[in-house]
Amino acid sequence: MVIKKFFCKIIFYQILLLCSLAAHATVKIATQDDPDRISLLYYQENAEPLLKEALVFFEQQSGYKINLVFVNINDLKQMLIEGAVNNLLPDAILVPSDFAALAPTIKLSKLPVSLLSQDLVPKALNSMNYKGDYYGAPVMSGNHLMLFYNKKYVQHPAKNWQELKAQAIELRAKGIEPIGWNYSEMYWFTSFAITLGGSPLTDGKASLNSQAYADALIFYKELADSGLIKRTCGYDCAQKDFQEQLFAYAINGEWALSDFERYLGDNLGISVIPAIGDKPFRPLFSTIGLMFPGNSLQGKKAKPLAALAVFFQSRHFQDILFDKQRFLPVNQRSFNQVEATANNNIKMLLKQLAQSMPMPSDPIMANAWIGMKKGFERYMGGLSSAKEAVEYMQKYTEQDYHRLHHRQ
Repeated sequence: MVIKKFFCKIIFYQILLLCSLAAHATVKIATQDDPDRISLLYYQENAEPLLKEALVFFEQQSGYKINLVFVNINDLKQMLIEGAVNNLLPDAILVPSDFAALAPTIKLSKLPVSLLSQDLVPKALNSMNYKGDYYGAPVMSGNHLMLFYNKKYVQHPAKNWQELKAQAIELRAKGIEPIGWNYSEMYWFTSFAITLGGSPLTDGKASLNSQAYADALIFYKELADSGLIKRTCGYDCAQKDFQEQLFAYAINGEWALSDFERYLGDNLGISVIPAIGDKPFRPLFSTIGLMFPGNSLQGKKAKPLAALAVFFQSRHFQDILFDKQRFLPVNQRSFNQVEATANNNIKMLLKQLAQSMPMPSDPIMANAWIGMKKGFERYMGGLSSAKEAVEYMQKYTEQDYHRLHHRQ
């Protein structure tokens, strides 16, 4: 009985702590009454040092203050939707371009063309457009997967998956694991389906029930069944273990580049992800933009928010994006400078970007990620065939979207 009471107390205090933290975060994010202080949410944790340094400069130059708050990307959309219901929204958010589809729900401000730099990369600018209006100022681009490798273990990076499997035998004989990535994350899986000719959405509607997605499930599962990669492979395989030189290859995003450069130095190599047969690998890419929920750009903080948008698009900030953190700039002149001075690794990063597909920005994409995961788990768990799994993906996505849409 004493033990039971002890554990009940532990659970109670854990719940109390979580509620306290949640309440504190809400206050910290949403109750900024000072007209010269901006609450800014971001989700890229590895961007924090760069953002803090840059925003100190912004504060000194403008006189405005920034309250910078990190929120996990997995929680961000739901948090914003609930914030819109409760009228507790931040002034600005640094988020992927597909968040523009939340414009009606979280009341994103439309940006006047006058607030958008004339020097923007066209693809980056277009990514902020949703149904004919701009809902964000582009800040950085890329956000795409690529193949990293350790030159100590790999002299010639694999061009296709057959070559990689052959190399895996030699690598394991030396005690080195061949490759790691976040195997169960759909951002990785869907790139295989896209490479095979699929697309998560077509004309704004889910298109997961396709032969390409079924073929991708079969191909993807075989990579694990063959022993090339463990199904349990997650963050450690894709990042930590590669940094510690336990893996020869890692499929990870451009966001990991600066960390890999710091850990591996001259031993770091970059290549395009192996082709599937004769099909070049096509990951997704997206633009990170500054958006303004709660129509904040038309509110009492319009002036400081506009100043922040101009700052993030400025040549000064765009140049340090790549120099300090290896994020790709959206300013055309800054991007041209990256291309002109690119070493072999950066050339391969840009080559992979050129093969990438833009992230769909339609509202149903959020439901497609969930539906995709549900069908993926059913197939990997042996509960359905590949054909049945993609049918389930499609059905779940459509039902989930209509359920939420009807509720709104």
